[in-house]
Amino acid sequence: MTQEMWKPSTLLAVALVLIVFLNPAEAEHDLVNNWQSSFTFECPSAQVLASFYSVYSNTYVDRRWKFTCKSAPEGAFPITCQWSDVTVFQNMVMSHTCPDNYVLAGLQSKYDTQRDTRSMKFKCCTDPAYRTSSCYLPPYGNQWEETLDYQVPARMVAAGTFSLHSDQLQDRRYGFFICSYGRSESPRQ
Repeated sequence: MTQEMWKPSTLLAVALVLIVFLNPAEAEHDLVNNWQSSFTFECPSAQVLASFYSVYSNTYVDRRWKFTCKSAPEGAFPITCQWSDVTVFQNMVMSHTCPDNYVLAGLQSKYDTQRDTRSMKFKCCTDPAYRTSSCYLPPYGNQWEETLDYQVPARMVAAGTFSLHSDQLQDRRYGFFICSYGRSESPRQ
């Protein structure tokens, strides 16, 4: 090794690079919302939601969100889409399932500061030649007041979401309806 590598300016530059790349706060730049603010997230055309990430704040009694997308499995091209009606997350179980053979491809949310709660709309998309099947409900993706970091399994899709609210903790645990998505025996009309 050369003495050039051990110069203070070189070491400082390396230290700064490591701080930037290893700092977990840097991951927050991909979050789609600020505390108590609205957001809209949509996957690019023909893609579906692949992951759900969320952090909680006791100070704001809210969550910040990040999502990723992936190509639909089995060569599907889900481009026929619709937005759901508003689902209000008021101190109860919340559940939204896309219509038959539709999969999640986006979310829209508004925060109500007077009620400390969110409302959401869900973008569901389909490819008429494909259908959902073998759907199941895995365990919740997070504990109370903890980070949610859920990856939709390979070759599967999320076809809905559900959550349970705690009045005491003012938080939710989230889960997802997971399905296979494959070619139909005969395309729907």
